[in-house]
Amino acid sequence: MSPSSSSAEVKNHAALIFYALPGAVMAMPLIPAIVIIPAYYADNIGIGLAQTGLILLLARMTDVISDPLVGWLSEWVQQRSAYGRKLQVMVGGLIAGYALYSLFTPPEVAGSLYLLVWYSLMLLGWTVIQVPYLAWVVDLTGGYNNRVRFNVAREFFGIAGILVLGG
Repeated sequence: MSPSSSSAEVKNHAALIFYALPGAVMAMPLIPAIVIIPAYYADNIGIGLAQTGLILLLARMTDVISDPLVGWLSEWVQQRSAYGRKLQVMVGGLIAGYALYSLFTPPEVAGSLYLLVWYSLMLLGWTVIQVPYLAWVVDLTGGYNNRVRFNVAREFFGIAGILVLGG
């Protein structure tokens, strides 16, 4: 192995770790959002389990529109900015983070509309994070085998993040 190929391999390993590591942090809010929010709003806010489930379903249905739009926007921004995907992940993090905070700290008058708006915003923020983050692997790698390695590493760190939170 020549020194230049060894250097490229080290850079590739560093890129793999730096790409995959945020997967751990991004997976952590999933458990509270999916498990705790429905029970919290059904019981503590008094919406009821059936109505809470319907609201969360309606919020999820917005993904049918937002996912393709965010995908198109992600590529459009990436072609026009050196910071395209990084900027999108940051904006999505701000939206999802604030929405998640709002979901866990509702005002006294929170009800169905409050849950629908903030849960929908959380999902939108999550989409704005995930779509560019998942597409980023194509920009970072060349060829099928490297994309597989990067995706496996990302999923490994994501599962590790969930286990850390749950453990």
